[in-house]
Amino acid sequence: MKSFGKHLQRIGAGVVLTGLTFSLGAGIASAQWYNGPPPPPPRYESHPMRNGYAWEGGHWYRAGGRWVWAPGRYVGVMPGRHWIAGHWRMGPQGRYWVAGHWG
Repeated sequence: MKSFGKHLQRIGAGVVLTGLTFSLGAGIASAQWYNGPPPPPPRYESHPMRNGYAWEGGHWYRAGGRWVWAPGRYVGVMPGRHWIAGHWRMGPQGRYWVAGHWG
């Protein structure tokens, strides 16, 4: 019975490691590189305060060779952390979008 338990532990560890590998790879693969003029100025979005939530402002992204607006949304607050807004950054291959996240 001990060997069966160890076998299940190995399978579980393999599933976790596989999931981590795919999630890390997805983050890298989803980087959107763009070489061209900067995005248009952000749109104004009215958003009332909501307890327990932070506002993630909308942003521009590239789709089909043009700029498309992604509207803002509320994200649940993480106590003891601060929100780092999403932004475009320059890199070796051009501009790329850094998604908003808790820091």
